[in-house]
Amino acid sequence: MNESQKLPGVEFFRFYFILWICLFHIWTPFDTPHANFAVEFFFILSGYFLYRSFSRKKADIVPYIASRWKRLYPVFLVALIPAVIINIVIAHSENCLNITTILTDFIAQASLLFETGLFHSPTLVVNATTPLWYVGVLFIASIILYASLHFNKDFSLKLAFPLFSIGFLTFIFTKGLHLTDQFGLETIEGLPFLLPALGRGLAEMCIGILIAAILEKGCLHSEKSLLALNILSVVAVILLTVYAFFIDEFYEEAMLVMMTLLVATLTIPSSWFNRLFEGKIWIHLGSITYEMLCLHMISRYIINGLYTHFPVHRNLWIVAYILLTILMAEFVHWGLGLLSKRFAK
Repeated sequence: MNESQKLPGVEFFRFYFILWICLFHIWTPFDTPHANFAVEFFFILSGYFLYRSFSRKKADIVPYIASRWKRLYPVFLVALIPAVIINIVIAHSENCLNITTILTDFIAQASLLFETGLFHSPTLVVNATTPLWYVGVLFIASIILYASLHFNKDFSLKLAFPLFSIGFLTFIFTKGLHLTDQFGLETIEGLPFLLPALGRGLAEMCIGILIAAILEKGCLHSEKSLLALNILSVVAVILLTVYAFFIDEFYEEAMLVMMTLLVATLTIPSSWFNRLFEGKIWIHLGSITYEMLCLHMISRYIINGLYTHFPVHRNLWIVAYILLTILMAEFVHWGLGLLSKRFAK
């Protein structure tokens, strides 16, 4: 999708929610009890764009896998290598270096099978690859859902996706498990296959796919429907922000509904948020959020290391951490874009 086709509201909230994740990870918990709930936004939105891609191109599964790998893997690898080096240095300094663990962790991450049910979280006390679980889950879930659409679109949309998302989320909420507990659903042991993070990603991407399918049919495009969605999306942003930063209790069922409403509204070009955040700055910041996700933990270790030597006010270091993350993301985005153009020639 080129810049002229991007929705400014979507790009703004990509950046807004990636800041949540950055803040959640800089000083745990940084008084942000549920800021990692932002991951739900990215899963739902990814499902929406997956269906849009399927509707436009209907590519075979192999070309689709190749395109997803090309989009996700280069940035992922650029982040993974220094993250593993950081892990080795920290583990060595804490006398807990285990080469087997390091190699297992690296293989699990590099294969994009991390937290998909085949591998569990690494045992290192401090781990700079923590947020990279999302990439593997996104990659595997995208392949499964795209293949399902390609095999039988009607069955997937009318039966498989709704049942899976409802069933999985019902299991999570009724069993008292939470999508944003301190360690995240991805670390819960003893659950059957597809009930760790991969199930979470699949269920929420199904929601995004169903949003896209509903909008494709022209639903919710009337003036009254759009007005209602606009008002509800404003309420949703307020509630989500209050929940993420100020509420300790779990209200994730309601918040997931709010997140779904927000994504549905943002995907309508004439919605309030798309008009409010028109401007190249939001388009650009939104375009580097994937790089920010992959690199922000590396930025965190740099800033935390400097903080021990220059213990000025913590808020200044938080600002420095955000700026460094943006700068690193810009550099990687630019560098990989330049390499891609050279190889294309």
